Amino acid sequence: FFNDTATTEIYTRSIVGSVRCVQETDIQQWDVMQKDLYLLQKKNIEEAKKLGFEVDVYFYMSPTKGDPRKQAKDCLNGLGNAPYDVIWMDIEHSGHWHKELSSNVAFISQFYDEVRKSGKKIGVYTEASVYHSIVGKDWCGLKDTLIWYSHEKSEPNFHDFKPFNCWKTPTMKQYSTNIRHCGAGADYDYFAQNNKYCLLYTSPSPRDLSTSRMPSSA
Repeated sequence: FFNDTATTEIYTRSIVGSVRCVQETDIQQWDVMQKDLYLLQKKNIEEAKKLGFEVDVYFYMSPTKGDPRKQAKDCLNGLGNAPYDVIWMDIEHSGHWHKELSSNVAFISQFYDEVRKSGKKIGVYTEASVYHSIVGKDWCGLKDTLIWYSHEKSEPNFHDFKPFNCWKTPTMKQYSTNIRHCGAGADYDYFAQNNKYCLLYTSPSPRDLSTSRMPSSA
């Protein structure tokens, strides 16, 4: 839920105090993943579940962070048995990818294979043109994962989705970023669940500027 300096005290003061506001606006899901604050993340997940929220996590992938299998293991081990649903692989330009597409495919595949062993649901956050620049237009190695795509300043629906890399049906869409909601920075995402669009993400990404809250690649 928080920035890099968040503590339990800050959590109690800044988030729990606005839970009623969030619930009254029909928000059902929070993202809590950022950097390597796994103990804090685990607590955040547990607290969010107690308050009735569904919880996913996302992992910002980058070859500059070292071996992909170790990155995946560190993430999974750090989160332990925390009750989250989907782990999203965040794949975008700012990850400082290799120039060779084949090297990027190998990196992503190794991370994916390691996470798949956990039995968790896996998804990918990306934007089509960005994804193409990283792995090409023809690679379909992640076609069995969920897809969460970005289209900044668009509408909360899937009408603009165009299949790419063997993904035919989206699960989520990020359509607005850098919003202030219930006293916190947020991005808005649409997902089809009981005909509602009510997903709010509030955690800043590791490479975002201080004014940004989540990736925007569109």
